Amino acid sequence: FRAARETARHIQDNGSDIVFLNGFNATILGYLLRRLLPPNLPILSTYHGTYFPRTMVERVKAAVFDRLERRFIQRHASAVIAVSRHSATVLKGKGVPAEKLRVLHNGIAPGMPLITPKTHSAARGQQDAVKIITVSRLNEAKGIDVLLRAFSGAAQKYPKAELEIVGSGELEDELKSLAVSLGVSDRTHFLGNRIDIAHLLSEADIFAMTSRQENHSVAILEAMRAGLPLVVTDVGGNSESIEHGQEGFLVADLDSAAAEERMSELIGSPDLRARLGQSARTRFETNFQSGIMIKNLHGIISEFFGKK
Repeated sequence: FRAARETARHIQDNGSDIVFLNGFNATILGYLLRRLLPPNLPILSTYHGTYFPRTMVERVKAAVFDRLERRFIQRHASAVIAVSRHSATVLKGKGVPAEKLRVLHNGIAPGMPLITPKTHSAARGQQDAVKIITVSRLNEAKGIDVLLRAFSGAAQKYPKAELEIVGSGELEDELKSLAVSLGVSDRTHFLGNRIDIAHLLSEADIFAMTSRQENHSVAILEAMRAGLPLVVTDVGGNSESIEHGQEGFLVADLDSAAAEERMSELIGSPDLRARLGQSARTRFETNFQSGIMIKNLHGIISEFFGKK
């Protein structure tokens, strides 16, 4: 309540034209602001998707936040910005009017310095050591167990293939045990949280992500920026980032066999990796740089100037 009063005072003292709420915490604050601010002051809200709850407590929490956020968007927000068409469709299915929905894909900086896409030599073929990388939280939603099973199959065909898993989470010990049971612990490297993601990506050959749920993955955009071919699950907004067969491959959720097949295809073909990786880099530069996102956001905000 104190935050709402102070924020409302700041908005009024500075003559703000628009209030921009980012995420569900800010949406809760928005309920109070709506009552403290002039009714014609535009309020824009962003939508990043629902929780992936693991426990009964989290399921209750997710339901409460989801309902609060949806009701605010329906009743009080002038518009809602979804990070993918998938997320916008979810909101529409929950009763949010279509005229309130805007889609703004995530964007990231091109890199400082600019990341050079990895080159691949076809001369050494499958004898090359090939490094597969994923960057992810180690929780149920991210499906690292599916990735490990897929990698174990590919590793049998390609003894020099390696997997790097960047990130941490509550399933880390369980996943390490799974790698042991699958016989790939010697070629699976759990790197934990890192601040040199760009460097790790630049040293890799393939990016893989077998998430059970995504909205618009920044990790995928970082892999595209690095010029890596991708194998990712066809969930959420992933198909809005890459096109199947163009920048990489989309596989069905929980289908470790399909992920194994596509990873093996990339491991065995340096030329294919190079072609898809370059396409990924080009698509990133065309669609997902931060400057593009900022320009598109400016366009959305501009719709509401002068409406208070």
